[in-house]
Amino acid sequence: MKRTMKWYRVLACAVLACLLLPAAALARGLIDISKLGSLTIQYPCQDADFQIYRVAEVSSYGEYTLTGNFKGYSVSLDQPDQARWRALAATLEGYAARDGLQALAEGKTDANGRMTFTGLEPGMYLVTGEK
Repeated sequence: MKRTMKWYRVLACAVLACLLLPAAALARGLIDISKLGSLTIQYPCQDADFQIYRVAEVSSYGEYTLTGNFKGYSVSLDQPDQARWRALAATLEGYAARDGLQALAEGKTDANGRMTFTGLEPGMYLVTGEK
């Protein structure tokens, strides 16, 4: 019986020692903001017009800040759910139309309904187009 008790104590000490060792935290890594990206749209018809606007820049830590013509708008980029993100997109689309903001790029879908915006700096973008 004494041997069994010693075994459990050794096991308990080993488990506690493992818990005290440094462990990797579940954290997102840094964003490489020097790389350019692209965005491809798939739409059910050809020759549909789309525009893209750069709304916010992103830091290497994943923090967004309004940029360009969008700096002056009083909106929050901290939205809790999809419904609020859709509402924010609609609001920004309305501001862009009302104020005649210049799109970063424009284009039309091809015969397969695809269109790609290339050379995009990391950030948050608003895409508008035909409904």
